[in-house]
Amino acid sequence: MRLLAIGVTPWDIIAYCGGTLALCAAAGDEVTIAPLAGHRRGRGYAGAAQAAADAVGARLDYAGTTSLQDCRAARDELMDIIREANPDVMVSSSPNARSAGERAAAELIFNAAYGACVPNYPSPSGRDAVAVRAPILHMDSVALTDEDGLSFVDIGEAWPRKDDALGAFGSPDGDLPEEARHARWRGEVLSRARGVQVQTAWAEAFGQAQVWGRLTTRRLLPGK
Repeated sequence: MRLLAIGVTPWDIIAYCGGTLALCAAAGDEVTIAPLAGHRRGRGYAGAAQAAADAVGARLDYAGTTSLQDCRAARDELMDIIREANPDVMVSSSPNARSAGERAAAELIFNAAYGACVPNYPSPSGRDAVAVRAPILHMDSVALTDEDGLSFVDIGEAWPRKDDALGAFGSPDGDLPEEARHARWRGEVLSRARGVQVQTAWAEAFGQAQVWGRLTTRRLLPGK
């Protein structure tokens, strides 16, 4: 299985679903992490993001200088990443997140994913359209509730790798923002809280969305 996780920042992606990504990578799946905020890269950003991706066994791919604005240029850049990864399943920011940035990212990701599978939608780099509209799962945020059709993954086996990945953003060196240095605390609290909900030590949750008309969905993440 090819899995593509797209979020606003690399620490968001790891905090929300790093354990699941690590489980998939350990099972032999091709996992790609694509932060949208690549334009914010600077001293310390690239190294920390790569170290986090390495910790969970994922490939890191930046969305160029993509902003979160849903404009043609941003959609095209992200569309090419989706076409290159040709994912069987995508994990994206949630449209129900409390953060305005995450909500904007969710809209951008959805529209780029749609364009990625339209044959006559031109690619800036000449990439062919992907044949299948990949299911989109929304990565966890504190705003996700049972009304979002939550699906849980027990990440106990992968917690050490997620913890290592989160630790990559904890260094005071470089120009990482304060929110990055708090990612370890945020990821631990969220994983423990989701674990309580399903009576396990560590868990992650995903919102489910029926986004491709009549296509049906099936369980694609680890577990039952």
